[in-house]
Amino acid sequence: MLYKFSVGDLIFKQSTTVIKTVDNARSINIEFNITTHKETDAEGVTTDETVDEQTLTITAEWTDVGFDSTLAQGEYYDITLQPSVKGTGMAFVTFARCRLTNYSVRSAQGEFVIVSVSLTKTGPLDSTPGTEPTKQKIKFGDVYLGDSATLTVGYDGNVNTLVIPTALGVLVRSTQAMGGGQLSISVSGYVKKNTRLELEQYLISLYTLLDPNPNTLTVEYGLTTYTVPNCYFSRGSAGSSGKVYDNFSLEFLKSAYS
Repeated sequence: MLYKFSVGDLIFKQSTTVIKTVDNARSINIEFNITTHKETDAEGVTTDETVDEQTLTITAEWTDVGFDSTLAQGEYYDITLQPSVKGTGMAFVTFARCRLTNYSVRSAQGEFVIVSVSLTKTGPLDSTPGTEPTKQKIKFGDVYLGDSATLTVGYDGNVNTLVIPTALGVLVRSTQAMGGGQLSISVSGYVKKNTRLELEQYLISLYTLLDPNPNTLTVEYGLTTYTVPNCYFSRGSAGSSGKVYDNFSLEFLKSAYS
């Protein structure tokens, strides 16, 4: 969906502090996109639909007296849009935690400049202004695994098959009969630092801080938590973004029956 307004006012806030008020911004475009995942039955009828991502993009331009350094590219702002004194079709609305992805001078004449901005927001549009988005975090013992992390799990049973020459088919020995069974737990983490050096130091320290003895994985999302006890750290690897941020993965093993 794309909404266009010829003129309107913009208010940039961080928490409750007004950073900048723009009167009579022009060429305001508000674009909202949503992607979903659908599950269908054998006859192709949709049985479930889940929202994967919601993305908002706001672009605008206005005339200013010089370049305003109070707005910082890459920072997050709560953006309020409202009708100008001239009146437009724009409704009074606030979008929380929009990131300023572009703030540049398009043209200049004398002391006046025409600036253009772009802001993006990913996530629900009704999130509370000034609040951080909830991130899932995981810790092993008392050590948090990056700034955020997610977990996936696989099961390996100790199922053996025996081929007996005179038999039709095979003889299957179950995990119950043979004993065993383990959970393979993969943690995918994300971490960001101020410099690449800090990032590299963090990853090296992380591997050495993880308990070589069995310990508990704790998964946190807001006020909701669950634990996976008696896990063993097996191995870890990092990406190669070459940036001040990186994704990494950690592997843990756990008996399926303890």
